[in-house]
Amino acid sequence: MLIAVIVTTVGLAGEAQAQAIPSQTDLTTLANDQFTKVQQLTSEIAGIGAFRADTRNVVMLPAEMAAARGNIETKLRTELSGGLVDVKLSQFTTDGLARLGEELGTRAGSHIPLQYGFLMSYDAATDKYLIATDAPASVLVPLMAAHPGQLTTKWAKSEAEGRFDDQAPFYGAASVTDGNAVCTAGVAVKDNSGKRYMTTAGHCFQLNESITINGNNNYVGTVAYRNTNRDTELLYTNPYPLVSYYNGFIWTGGYKTSPATVAVAGSQYPYAGQSNIYTSGQTTFNQGGRQIKQLNINYCPAGQPTCVSDNTGFTYCCGTFTQPGDSGAPIYVLNGSHKAVIIGLHVGKTYDSTGQVVMVGVTMGSVLHAYSLSLVTQ
Repeated sequence: MLIAVIVTTVGLAGEAQAQAIPSQTDLTTLANDQFTKVQQLTSEIAGIGAFRADTRNVVMLPAEMAAARGNIETKLRTELSGGLVDVKLSQFTTDGLARLGEELGTRAGSHIPLQYGFLMSYDAATDKYLIATDAPASVLVPLMAAHPGQLTTKWAKSEAEGRFDDQAPFYGAASVTDGNAVCTAGVAVKDNSGKRYMTTAGHCFQLNESITINGNNNYVGTVAYRNTNRDTELLYTNPYPLVSYYNGFIWTGGYKTSPATVAVAGSQYPYAGQSNIYTSGQTTFNQGGRQIKQLNINYCPAGQPTCVSDNTGFTYCCGTFTQPGDSGAPIYVLNGSHKAVIIGLHVGKTYDSTGQVVMVGVTMGSVLHAYSLSLVTQ
């Protein structure tokens, strides 16, 4: 049984004062309560991960931050009043870990056959790059040998279930929610360092909200950035697992439980009259037969703080019209390899100059340019 020890001290007036030393149970509870804050601070100081260890929280710094370790530890202990926190150095540099993820995070790089699934991410608790897969050990032997001391594995089955039952690595066109509003994930994108994000429509959620799959409640990410001139938001995970959390595929099924997907090949700007356009939203599912109507539009719905500005919007028509919940959906064409070339993200509907209802998108190229991003492709 854990018992709090009472220590008697003498106050300024000479009276006895009783102070309780927190028990192990108290410290463990406090560490649990503070872990979300620890994760936030880890991101702010450019740490690469954090984990729970009994009564303590542990923050991992990349190897290049060794000189700052003492100051960071002092900062964290000041911020986390009463809590126990340790700061440790990783064997990896930030760039080294990103390169490792880029190298191994694809079928070609990992050599894990198509019949097996995998999820790869940095595991702070072991300070190794974790490969969670149902592939047999014999498949992983060359990887382990090529990266001695850097990798760890565990058995896990990663199956593509559908846009309402998605799991990491998440695909575009999944159904996402903050517990109230429901929208559609767009596509996976990455910055120059390789860090990945998932797009959705900017009018869907608020900054810093946690977003989950609208079906199984799996955590997809937190709203990190919101561009009010492109009606686009970026979701990310905190702390960031570097790669494999968002992948270059989109759900394309025509019914709720469909497991159909296509790989993303790249992006292009739309042109007036372009046909054979598809959208894939969580409400109307995958719909084809669409056509681009007008380019270089600006779109600002009444009561909505986010717009499509700078002549980066376009209208399109035909086929089954989108419905609430489809916002954020990828708009795409198929190339000769039956892969998706993303031309935009769906943001709403309006009336054109002739009084006809048309759907509205923001060009993918303008979104990528605004954030200095590129698509995650396969």
